Amino acid sequence: MGNKKLYLITISFIFISVLVCFGQKRKIEILKNKLNSKNKLEVVKAYNKLAFLGNDYNIIDGLEKAKKGLELSKKYKFTEEEAIANLNISMYLRSEFKYDSAFVLIEKTYKKLSSNKFQKNNSFLFRYHFEKGMIFLPQGNKEDALTEFFKAYKYAKITKDTIGIYYSGTGISSTYNNLKMFDKGMIFNNELINLAKKSKDTVILAKVFNNISASYLNLGKIKQSEYYSKQFEKLLPLVENSYLNFIYHYNKAYQLMEINDLVKSIFHSKEAVKYCKKSKRNYDLANSYYLISYLYNIKNQFDESRKYTDSTIQIATKINAKEQKLYAFSNYGEIDYKLNNFKSSSENYSNALELFQEISNDKIKTNSNFLAVKYQTEKKNLQIQNLQTLSKKRFWISIALAFGIIGIGGIAFSQFKNYKTKKALLLAEQDKAVAEERLRIATDMHDDVGTGLSRILYITNSVKTGETSKEEGLSKVTEISDDTITKMSEIIWALNESNQTLEELIYFIRSQASEMVENAKLNFEGILPETIPNLSFGWMRNRNTYLLAKETINNAIKHAQAKTIRIQFEIKDQLIITIKDDGIGFDTNKKFNGNGLNNYKKRIEKLGGKHTIISSKNEGTIIVYQIPLI
Repeated sequence: MGNKKLYLITISFIFISVLVCFGQKRKIEILKNKLNSKNKLEVVKAYNKLAFLGNDYNIIDGLEKAKKGLELSKKYKFTEEEAIANLNISMYLRSEFKYDSAFVLIEKTYKKLSSNKFQKNNSFLFRYHFEKGMIFLPQGNKEDALTEFFKAYKYAKITKDTIGIYYSGTGISSTYNNLKMFDKGMIFNNELINLAKKSKDTVILAKVFNNISASYLNLGKIKQSEYYSKQFEKLLPLVENSYLNFIYHYNKAYQLMEINDLVKSIFHSKEAVKYCKKSKRNYDLANSYYLISYLYNIKNQFDESRKYTDSTIQIATKINAKEQKLYAFSNYGEIDYKLNNFKSSSENYSNALELFQEISNDKIKTNSNFLAVKYQTEKKNLQIQNLQTLSKKRFWISIALAFGIIGIGGIAFSQFKNYKTKKALLLAEQDKAVAEERLRIATDMHDDVGTGLSRILYITNSVKTGETSKEEGLSKVTEISDDTITKMSEIIWALNESNQTLEELIYFIRSQASEMVENAKLNFEGILPETIPNLSFGWMRNRNTYLLAKETINNAIKHAQAKTIRIQFEIKDQLIITIKDDGIGFDTNKKFNGNGLNNYKKRIEKLGGKHTIISSKNEGTIIVYQIPLI
């Protein structure tokens, strides 16, 4: 009964869409006609809108329109349209894998507009958060991507932007699929079906059918996937869109591969190539060539497989698509292995591993930049909060200063001399430790990255020999890569000279702790000191202090069964970090086999400090670290 009802709804959609598609074409024509308007603002808005609609609405020269929109908005000083144009440029940068440049551009654009305009311009905020999500997702930052897509979805709904709701909703659905939360992804797909019904937008309806088909394919539900694929196919003649035709044939090829119908799968892959060339999408062309090469490899038609692998390499090199090159070299390696050309196979797998390392390094760099921007934003917000608190006390502080200035001046001079002496001793101490610390950092990098890559190589070999499934292997490689990238980002942060002050350390720990706790779906409280002295802490002390706090927070998340985790920083004659949870607690007199408590002791001893643990069953845990400032 349910399928019959769905069938009737689908038929009605298609009937309505026949009528609506003419309206959509008319809408695009109206936008193109506005490019010749005498109203300058209308012209700029038309360029920006056409650039954003891009391939989905058969606009192949989207990048040129984005550049023109930016040029004119600057010329006529339309600030908000300039911001939208920059986001369009960012969209095309990320399509060329220039994630770093795209991210820097959207953050720069965000800062340029005033906070008042942000509150009013919900259209900009939709685009801003959507672009961030689209940049985060390929880097493996799935939780951050999901957060950004939900924000974009909220602003798109406020502005009642149907296309915006669809794009952000699709982002949410895709991210849930990446997180293997397919049921939640399907919930959003069903919402998008309702949206398509109300909007009567044929392009949106077609893409929704395709998304649902792909989701069912991920779930291994081939029949349901085929059903929605057929609904998608029925709409293609109505939209006359090369890009949508590519999507249909590409997904159809995967669908057929799943049921081992390789002949038909190859046919649809080659159709996908044809439509890629029409829509001038080289990235998708590289993917299509690789799919064909892989299918021929499965059929043991190695000459054909090599031919299409060559085409993959050629296109991927042209557009600097390293992942596609990695897949291609892996395919070469597999072909040679099957033909007993073990030396050539080894060389190709080595090339693939080299590319994997390059991709990992690129992700480390990009994620480090994400981390830096996120951390600076959080730091700025927290500083504003602290300043607001301080302003309330400023009147009484002024009076106190008036009475105590002479005494304070004497004390300050004495403390300054004392501080200068201590600082000189610290610098001398640091000079002695530099060589040792550099060696330790290099060892850390070797251990973290080397171990990760060794594990990846082992898993790759397990997949090749059939000991591990491809899906399980890919999942493990992704997990190890994400962990390695995180560790490398932390090392890079610690080595950056501008991050080696006490203030930078406190804000960084607070920001990272917040992210860890909130990702675990727990409540977080972070309390900062009202003032932080301008002291250099050095990379060794910074890193050890950060790792100490991180490990404590991580153990609380894993073992405490807490609802809330709180971190508080105090500065007296020493840095005091208090980490408290409301979890199940433990008996501090009992001996434990794990390394957690011993690690706390070792790290705090390296810092010349001490720690106190207060805990009892069902009463939570408080851990206090006291670390000398010099």
